[in-house]
Amino acid sequence: MCHCNGRNASCIDGNCTQGCDKEHSGHLCQYNCSEGTYGEGCRETCSPDCIDKKCYAENGTCVHGCIDGVNITWICGTQCLNGTYGEGCRETCSPDCVDKKCYAENGTCVHGCIDGVTITSICGTRCLNGTYGEGCRETCSPDCVDKKCFAENGTCVHGCIDGVNITSICGKRE
Repeated sequence: MCHCNGRNASCIDGNCTQGCDKEHSGHLCQYNCSEGTYGEGCRETCSPDCIDKKCYAENGTCVHGCIDGVNITWICGTQCLNGTYGEGCRETCSPDCVDKKCYAENGTCVHGCIDGVTITSICGTRCLNGTYGEGCRETCSPDCVDKKCFAENGTCVHGCIDGVNITSICGKRE
């Protein structure tokens, strides 16, 4: 059987006069494209961003889709733009990532989390009442009214209790 290129292609003695179709190669067009190749004469390589590096021989479309962190196009290959990640770049990086940048594959913040946020791989959990700063490791001053402070910098939300000098974090007794 001939696997010739084109509708009106001629197959003479097993040879294709106009070359092979897109899924075959060899001087008799007898070979199917090997895994990871596609196109006329199987000369093209599937995108490295195809899941399992497998694509359809006729056009290079990824069989199982694109890996995470790559825009979904017919052959995969455009990395996610800054601020997006995941399958088809449909997810948005956490606004709590420093510089709003995250890794395209999984959303992990490139430069960590902003102050006032619990440090996790994708940031996002605000410090609990009574804590603040990088990774929520600092404790609000006991001299803050209601012991509440802003998660970013420790400034007392409602000011200082009576008898304490008014500073941003209420620290010195009068």
